[in-house]
Amino acid sequence: MRRTFRLKLPALFVSAIVLPALVLAYLGLRAVGDERERVMEEQRRVAGLLRERFDGVIRHAIGELRRVAKPAGMDGTALGDLSSLFIEHAFVLDHEGRWIVPNVPGKRKATLSPQFRARMEAAGHLEFSVRDIAGALAMFRGIATRSKNRTEQAIALNAAARCALKMGDEEKARQQYTALLRDHPMAFDGHGVHLATYAHLRKADMFLRNGQPHEALRTLGDWLDAIERGVYPIYEGFAYYLNRAEELVRSIADEEVTPDVKTTADALQSHLQRTKGRVRFVERYGPIIVLPDFADQLALLEAGPDSMLYRTGHTGEGPYLIVLAPASEHRFVGAHFDMKAIQTEWMGSVLAQAWNRYGFRASILEDHTAPAFKQAHKDAMTTVVELSDRAVGLQLGLYVEDPASLLKHYRQRRWLLFSIILMLTATIGFGGYLVVRDAAREVKLSRLRSDFVSNVSHELKTPLTSIRLYAETLLMKRFRGETERAHCTETILHESERLSRLVDNVLDFSRIEQGRKTYQLRNEDLADVARSCLDLFRYRLREEGFIVRTDIPASLRPIPLDRDGVTQAILNLLNNAVKYSAEKKEIHFLVCDTVDHVIVEVADQGIGIPKQEQVRIFDTFYRIESDRLKVSGAGLGLTLVRHVMDAHQGRVEVESTVGQGSAFRLVFPQGKSNVKDENRNVK
Repeated sequence: MRRTFRLKLPALFVSAIVLPALVLAYLGLRAVGDERERVMEEQRRVAGLLRERFDGVIRHAIGELRRVAKPAGMDGTALGDLSSLFIEHAFVLDHEGRWIVPNVPGKRKATLSPQFRARMEAAGHLEFSVRDIAGALAMFRGIATRSKNRTEQAIALNAAARCALKMGDEEKARQQYTALLRDHPMAFDGHGVHLATYAHLRKADMFLRNGQPHEALRTLGDWLDAIERGVYPIYEGFAYYLNRAEELVRSIADEEVTPDVKTTADALQSHLQRTKGRVRFVERYGPIIVLPDFADQLALLEAGPDSMLYRTGHTGEGPYLIVLAPASEHRFVGAHFDMKAIQTEWMGSVLAQAWNRYGFRASILEDHTAPAFKQAHKDAMTTVVELSDRAVGLQLGLYVEDPASLLKHYRQRRWLLFSIILMLTATIGFGGYLVVRDAAREVKLSRLRSDFVSNVSHELKTPLTSIRLYAETLLMKRFRGETERAHCTETILHESERLSRLVDNVLDFSRIEQGRKTYQLRNEDLADVARSCLDLFRYRLREEGFIVRTDIPASLRPIPLDRDGVTQAILNLLNNAVKYSAEKKEIHFLVCDTVDHVIVEVADQGIGIPKQEQVRIFDTFYRIESDRLKVSGAGLGLTLVRHVMDAHQGRVEVESTVGQGSAFRLVFPQGKSNVKDENRNVK
């Protein structure tokens, strides 16, 4: 204890005197100088932190993009694995500025040979004029077989599928569409329609008409996945097919379908919204990214692997930032950054400091909007700096919403020094109080330990005395008959069991204090455990003249529990019921279950527990003092009971009235009966 004092007193001295004095000196130095200049200095410091955060976000995001885009076989699904929350859209370009992911083709309309056109017109005459659908189908299939041009094959297959649908042969139509999807994923017809997209929607529509919503959703999901991977293109007019797909998915979601179909439909709707966002991104920023930047991309590639090219501007939603970087010799990656997400991250990190309460605000500005920003906040102590050390083309604006209140705050800090002097005096006094309180705690703890040793010694002495007395009786053969000899033997057995329980309590408490106590949960019948506890304690109950009324069912549904730990808890409750019962020696032992819990109740008609002490009885070493009854004990029983119940995720309840008795309940949750064995450690 003296060594502990030697360690604690210097720490108390430093915290109570030295640290307040240093804080006082620092605040005194900070109080000197102009308040406005210090506000501007603080703004510049925070601007530097925000710039560092911004550059870190850009470097990390582009590094991740380079990593996933480097493999030659990379497709668009890898872009969805990015961990960055600040990239709204990612894309990949080739060395000529063409889009790889998403796939944005240049030329779309097919160039068809005169012979193919003539054969298609002849087949179309059979289909639309002569109404010979079967003949037209055979002719279209023949055209697809004989044609060497892959685009012409895809157009003929699409026409054959159309004829099969007119004939009502959906199976044959699906075969034609499947062949088209497998062999011609990038084919366009003479009108610029992407045939694979058309085939997916037609197949989904057929599945839906035939009452196969899951297959329809799978077909649409395959289509969206192919778009995300860059296998299928995004082109002008593509929004029509997205809207059509959304109508199909919505019609499935609105019907009474199975939960898994409903979940798939909801996920597909989210996927459609992401794809729509990607289409809007290509339409809005495609010309900005590709056409003006091609020459710059070549220079960028020559500048080195860590170089980046920035494109900034302003839309109705605010400033935008697009970053291009080389990923390999023939590939460039790009990212459209979510500026609102970056500003939100600032609010949760740098701007979340205490000074933000006084109205500091930050905005990302385009270069030409910076003068307007300064003019709008000319009376708000504005600071405008470049957003990055790189030539990004955006600026960072900081200002104060309420300069008067902030300056008033800084002035008040001078007066705060006088208050701190007074607080320093109070702190020194408080430090002295801590020293006295700590010493009192040490004395109290020492007394509790001494009492604990004394009580444990007394508790151990009682069964040891009985064991020695009856052992001497047996050894010296002072018994009269077999009945008395059996009584001596039984007494030695039960007193040794009582001694084991006392030792187990002390050892378990030691393990709990060291954080090493574990419980092994297995499925057990609590009713069987309760009966075994009653059998273990029945000798003492009989010897001390107790009447035990039991209400235990034959069996209960097994619950996960540690048999030894629960046995110890129940025996501790029975032991307390015996010790704290005065004249009326009657115990009610109940086991029951409800919908959610299994309950063990031990009720006595003893001295009872005052209301104000019912919370403290579970504290370590705490024992109830009573004028009616003098009992000994270590003050560990109920502490161990509570620990056992915490390990079983249950609770222990107590109801008691002074002079009428107490009822303790162990409430176990109804767990799954088929759980595997589990080790659980509760500190």
